[in-house]
Amino acid sequence: MVAWKLTTDFDAERHLFFEKIETDYVVETYVCSCGVTDFITKHSNQKMTYICPACENSTFYSAKSAWKNIDHFIEQYRDLDLMFTYSVNHTEVSVVSHYYVAIPKAIDYLKKEVYYAQKDVHTYTLNADGTFVENYLLRFSPTVVTQLKNNLQTYLNKHNCFGIPKSKEKSLTLKMVSFFFKNRNLKDLDFYYWRSVEMIQGEEVDVPSALQIISRYPKAKSVKKGVYQNYVDQFRAYGNYDATFVELFCEVIEDTNILTKLLALDLHETQAYIREKEGLVSLVRFLKQHYSEKQILKLFTSLTRDNRILFQDLVSEYQYQVESVETLFQKVSCHVQTLHDEFVRCAREKQNQKIVHEKLQYGKEAVLPCVEVDGYQVQLPHSGKALLSWADILHNCMAGYFDMINKSETYIYGFFQEKCLCFAVEISGGKLIQASGKHNAHLSKEQKEVCGAWLKRFFNHKENLDFNNRDFVNVDDYHPAPVPYVEVAYGTYVD
Repeated sequence: MVAWKLTTDFDAERHLFFEKIETDYVVETYVCSCGVTDFITKHSNQKMTYICPACENSTFYSAKSAWKNIDHFIEQYRDLDLMFTYSVNHTEVSVVSHYYVAIPKAIDYLKKEVYYAQKDVHTYTLNADGTFVENYLLRFSPTVVTQLKNNLQTYLNKHNCFGIPKSKEKSLTLKMVSFFFKNRNLKDLDFYYWRSVEMIQGEEVDVPSALQIISRYPKAKSVKKGVYQNYVDQFRAYGNYDATFVELFCEVIEDTNILTKLLALDLHETQAYIREKEGLVSLVRFLKQHYSEKQILKLFTSLTRDNRILFQDLVSEYQYQVESVETLFQKVSCHVQTLHDEFVRCAREKQNQKIVHEKLQYGKEAVLPCVEVDGYQVQLPHSGKALLSWADILHNCMAGYFDMINKSETYIYGFFQEKCLCFAVEISGGKLIQASGKHNAHLSKEQKEVCGAWLKRFFNHKENLDFNNRDFVNVDDYHPAPVPYVEVAYGTYVD
């Protein structure tokens, strides 16, 4: 405990002679850490040294200095054990966890009592809107903040502030409390474990009424049962709930029998890969234009651990290429892989239509590597049409790189023999990105040697080179034939 000294003007304080006589006295109150309190009246100019009669302590800290500038006071006596105290209190708009020091504020001379007041030095506040605010005069150790949070959490579990839902089995965390402050209409602790509660904003709801809203108040008992069982199964298996597919199926599927079968599927882990629910809804609505609900059921039944990411790609591909897909789609079997491939084809065809008449231009440095290397002629595609032709010959997706090439973000060099394209190399930032032949096949040993010599000459590669999409080989392991310095300019050079 801190030993305090509080000096007050005798004439300004209430006492037996208050307003009857005027003196030039002051009262020095000494509150020792051992518990002794002494009141000494003396002339204002009189100097004296006080020593506690009980413990012989002579060090007392000025309460007035502490009140005048507490942060400076704490900084000045950082090694002083100020006996900071923790407390929590709440108002109508916030719950505050305090770390404070009690400092003498006033004296009742008639009763000989010292009145203390609380001076906060660090607080952690939970506002009614669910936000947290930390205020401090000086930075203390992390343990102080931890204790403030723990005290706040303990207090919230003991006191029902603002009608927060509670459970006998689970204790409230600060994140939980913040969540329910922000969603005051939710009246069940289980809502904290829902992936999203956007669809049940507004009126006060518990879990059964929320499931009714999500399922669009179905009349069929089998659907009601299916929705509830889906909820129970997810919580039992995963400890949380994701209504993405439940909401989707209840909104889009009309056949009750098919809907109940869809609700019985375990799609919880697949849901985790879905970034935007709107894209998923749009995809299923699109599929309904071309396939029966029974075929859509088979599509979702076929989702496994192996094709979940591919399904997410399918959703994304449709969402970002919706115009291309809706105008160029050709009906294929209703499977994840075939639908994905068809969406990609639509996107490529749309891109091809866009770039077929576009020209490509290059700076001087990009054109310099266009030389003849051991019977290969290195070229740059001079147009979108040429890039499309290269993609068709090698059966890959390099046409999709048109925009990056046009912005000089990457370059694709083709290696020709007798006017036939044998393989292509992508260079970005002066470094090899990938090199492959037809159908993304690995380069032959002879092609690696030629490519390695070319890279070493023009890009000064000394590090490992990526010839096979992350299949690293060291160009120093090869002994390529000399590169003839015969400059053959291909492509269009723009200074």
